[in-house]
Amino acid sequence: MSEGLVGPYYLWRLLIDEAFQGHGYGAATIDAVTDYLKIRPNADVLWTSCAKGLGEPLPFFLHYGFELVGDVQFDEDEPEHLLRLELTGPSE
Repeated sequence: MSEGLVGPYYLWRLLIDEAFQGHGYGAATIDAVTDYLKIRPNADVLWTSCAKGLGEPLPFFLHYGFELVGDVQFDEDEPEHLLRLELTGPSE
């Protein structure tokens, strides 16, 4: 995948100041986003991406439940990790 946004629902950036990381603000934010998406059409997957390297948020996203699916590159930027979070489960 090399161009454009992925899917109808894409979390472009989640930025939590370093001083406030580890306090649940990131997870609470994604909880609020996924709660909202439950009432939106075609909201089966939430996509996001994150930079690679020192301090990358990949462990946070994986711990939350996102699945690493590859890389994505926007414009001339460095490739980023591409992740997806299934919003529907077997009981939904």
